[in-house]
Amino acid sequence: QGLNDSLVIGQMSRMKIAATIPEMLNRKGMERIYDGEPMGGKIRCLRTLIPAKIFEGKKIVLMSDFVIMRDLLHAEFQHVNPTFMRSGNVQTKRKLLAEFRESDSPMLIAGPQQICRGLDLSCADVMISCDLMWKAADQAQSLARLMGATARERVVELYILNSENSIDEHIFKT
Repeated sequence: QGLNDSLVIGQMSRMKIAATIPEMLNRKGMERIYDGEPMGGKIRCLRTLIPAKIFEGKKIVLMSDFVIMRDLLHAEFQHVNPTFMRSGNVQTKRKLLAEFRESDSPMLIAGPQQICRGLDLSCADVMISCDLMWKAADQAQSLARLMGATARERVVELYILNSENSIDEHIFKT
């Protein structure tokens, strides 16, 4: 009864952002809380996983629900010439997806809400989700975009990166 819902949801959202982009814990004009890399331990994992999958000749969809994270990922992996889905209407998204499908670009960087409906990502073999969405149905819908039937036999790999003891870990277990 004594809890302020807005305060609780705000703090939970901040914890969720911190699990993916711990640098966001630092506030201007205040003592730094976090001094590590902007994407924390997740970037160390991605720096190993992505080159390995590209070496195997796989096409990768790299997802984050946070625009800041997607921008950081685009800057980090600029050297592999990723297709970067910022925002836009369905026509723009389909054009970018066709570019990803037909080009040598090994990676698409997008948000789960950008790809959760009406887009076919069956050209990709690997999906890496850097964070979980609050709504499990939207998360599942975006993951299902890879599962479309294809003429070629393939194994789809799914990676969900969770920070230990974080709100994402709790959401995943729930």
